[in-house]
Amino acid sequence: MLILLGAPGSGKGTQSKLLKRYNYEILSIGEILRKITNENNELSLKIKNKINKGEFVTLDIIKNILEKYLLNDNFILDGIPRNLEQANLLDIFIKNKNWKNICCINLLVDKNLLIQRLQKRKICTKCQGSMPSETKNCIYCECDHFEKREDDKLLSVVNKRLDKFYKEIQEIKNFYQLQNSYHEIEANEDPLSVQEKILKILKLR
Repeated sequence: MLILLGAPGSGKGTQSKLLKRYNYEILSIGEILRKITNENNELSLKIKNKINKGEFVTLDIIKNILEKYLLNDNFILDGIPRNLEQANLLDIFIKNKNWKNICCINLLVDKNLLIQRLQKRKICTKCQGSMPSETKNCIYCECDHFEKREDDKLLSVVNKRLDKFYKEIQEIKNFYQLQNSYHEIEANEDPLSVQEKILKILKLR
């Protein structure tokens, strides 16, 4: 199992989709939550309010997503854990399944570049792929319909999300270092260059 850590805009979703060709499945917490927000019920409104404010959803929601979607240890996890509580929840879930091969990679990107990426990126409405605003067709499914994420629109929300990430990441880093499963790479470069670094860690290169 590969756990991809990184600030919003660091390229976790992009790397997940690129790595699918190595027979990984993807569990993107963000994509699942955004799908839920399209439903018209009390839970969707609760989640949408949290996301638009740049806040974390509750642990019970994360637990339900894990139980429903994380069916084996051949997954890339994108968007979890976001804090130490989520890391502990995920750890208990994995240990209960007796899954052993866990690799955690943190994508390091300069803050100014993160802000540029978040303000420019758009999301494919078909596959939820993230890409620069100048892209005409989705590089994953060739769809030409895009939308701007609500939590990318306001600079104040973007900064709040980044500040929250920097506040929480050290505890998560320590957590996985104690398990001898933590790696970090510089991820300011283009996606294919970043992927090569990931493949070397996974011993696929």
